[in-house]
Amino acid sequence: IRRPPRSTPKPSSAASDVYKRQALHIHGSIHKKVPHAKCILHVHSKYATALAALEDPTLPPIDQNTMRFFNRVGVYRDFGGMGFEEESEKMASKIGNKKVLLMSNHGVLTTGQTVAEACASYLHASASCTHGASGCHSSCQTHASNSGRSKLPAHVDQQ
Repeated sequence: IRRPPRSTPKPSSAASDVYKRQALHIHGSIHKKVPHAKCILHVHSKYATALAALEDPTLPPIDQNTMRFFNRVGVYRDFGGMGFEEESEKMASKIGNKKVLLMSNHGVLTTGQTVAEACASYLHASASCTHGASGCHSSCQTHASNSGRSKLPAHVDQQ
């Protein structure tokens, strides 16, 4: 049996090596420090990334999805984009006993004892981020109309 040809070009070897090293550092550190993290998923979904970019990415318990994660989400505010060595250790420490980690201006990471558990955490976290980001949009509009200022992302100067 012959494999069909790849439909997309293979990434350059140098870029591929960097991504592999990042994954090894981040996932390896988390596997070492977080006993319940047998499976780790990392995604850059639209709403999780938007929520992670806010100064206060707290998910208020506004529905069943968000209640599941209230005070159960780690937030890593210092994400530098690479996740090598010291940064990956800090990320692992921020997860602690939680199953979800929001990485500022970046995305979300979910963990589980099994692939199914990590996927379920991701699906519920994704729905929560959608509701949280939508709720934030409404509160941002209310705050802006009351004070003349919106609640901007953490990295945007409000001056």
